[in-house]
Amino acid sequence: DYEFSQRYEFIFAAKLVRGAYMVSESLMAKKLGYPDPIHDSIKDTHKSYNNAVEFLLSKLYEYKKKLEVKNDNNQVLNIRNSPLAFMIASHNQETIIKASEKIEQFGIDLNSGAIYFAQLYGMCDQITYTLANLDYPVYKYLAYGKVNEVIPFLIRRAQENSSVLDGRTIVEQRMLWNEIMNRWKFYK
Repeated sequence: DYEFSQRYEFIFAAKLVRGAYMVSESLMAKKLGYPDPIHDSIKDTHKSYNNAVEFLLSKLYEYKKKLEVKNDNNQVLNIRNSPLAFMIASHNQETIIKASEKIEQFGIDLNSGAIYFAQLYGMCDQITYTLANLDYPVYKYLAYGKVNEVIPFLIRRAQENSSVLDGRTIVEQRMLWNEIMNRWKFYK
């Protein structure tokens, strides 16, 4: 898709998500007779997602380097001249760390408008707040609509992010408790 956007000279924009409709996609593939697009394991899914993030970051880096070589009017990479813009919509801490390390390694300006992070409201707030504290552009998205439309969406998110609900929730609870205690001590 990125190559297609370059060939036909339009900006590639994407929101990278991990595993949106795993069960229904597999059923649809079986019903219509095409290869199942779902990875065989969560490890393969993580690898694919992280590779997609790294691919897009490397394309931003390549473009940034071209601007530096040209040095046209001291242009810097920004949303007005970027060949792509994308959102890393992930609750996976490892993905976020790898992406932020690549952004730093490539020297991509956080204010370029080409990269954003996002997490679902109420999930992995410690990741969102850490990113925001480090000046990364980050969004919390909120599911809204009719209950019969929103509940299935939220159930899918909970199923797909079951790893978020494992031991990391205990860590998040401990962090929140420590923060409450720190604030309580301050007011004593």
